[in-house]
Amino acid sequence: MPELTLDHARRLVAQGEAAAREIGLKAVFAVLDKGANLVTFSRMDGAWLASNELAIAKARTAVMFQAPTEALNAPLQIGEPALHFDHIHHGGCC
Repeated sequence: MPELTLDHARRLVAQGEAAAREIGLKAVFAVLDKGANLVTFSRMDGAWLASNELAIAKARTAVMFQAPTEALNAPLQIGEPALHFDHIHHGGCC
């Protein structure tokens, strides 16, 4: 797997921001490399501050489970295992 470059990560964020604007969302984006290290981060103006930590946690969980972030949006099924956000970044908040 090729190494994720900062340029590529920034293009991913730009695509996400364009898609969010198109549907009227204010989103937060975190792009991590395969070692779960933050490569780039962006919070659109007006996005919820709580989403900062959640975006990093969602990205880290996707890396840890080797699953696309779309898989983390699936509804829970009773009796089935679920991916969860145990990989919270312990940065400052509130």
